[in-house]
Order: sequence, then C-alpha cells, then structure tokens
Amino acid sequence: MVSDRIFAEPSGFIAAPLVCGHIRDYNLTMAAVGIRDLKTHASEIVERAEAGEAFLVTRRGKPVAVVLPFTVDAEDLILAHAPRFIRLREEGRADLRKRKTVAWQSLKSKVHKSDPDR
Repeated sequence: MVSDRIFAEPSGFIAAPLVCGHIRDYNLTMAAVGIRDLKTHASEIVERAEAGEAFLVTRRGKPVAVVLPFTVDAEDLILAHAPRFIRLREEGRADLRKRKTVAWQSLKSKVHKSDPDR
C-alpha cells in the first residue's frame, strides 16, 4: 500500500488522500489505480471521471499520473503549466514589480498580435 491512510473501495480501486504536487490544493480524495487496472477498466474510470471523480495512477505503488474530470479547475491546472501562459504571467509579474500597468486596449492589442486568430 502507498500509505496507512489508504483504503480499498468496493470496485477494487484504492481511495487515498491526495498528496501530490499542485493538485493537493483542490483538497480532494481520489482513488488510486495501478496501470494494469487502468488498462483493464479504462472505460469505467473515464465514466467516473466524467461524473467528477479524480484518480491517482500508480506504477508499482508510486504515483505517476492523475486522471481528472475536465472542469474549469482542470483547465486552469493545464494552462498554469503551458509555456505560453507561463511566459505571459512572468512578463506581467515583472511589469507589476516595476509598478508598470497597461491599459486594457493596449493589452487587448498585444494579445491579438500574439494570436491573430482571436
């Protein structure tokens, strides 16, 4: 077992308090599932994820991935690690430290130039 706080669910998956990375901020309890079980029960896991459950994927008892329902929170988590978003965030924080602010129209124009499809 991964930890003393883990208990088996009737489905055979293991429910464990969330203890990994940024995701712990969501304060969730998620089922831990081994890679073999993930392969065998992929449809069930996806259906449960669609219903709002989160899963910690393990390899030999060690966490390696997470299956999350795709919500606004999941989208925020993905965007938080996107290189383009990180660069824009760092530029914004640097400007803020310099007490430099940008007018809305200027910001809107800058975003449009960086992505003309918007």
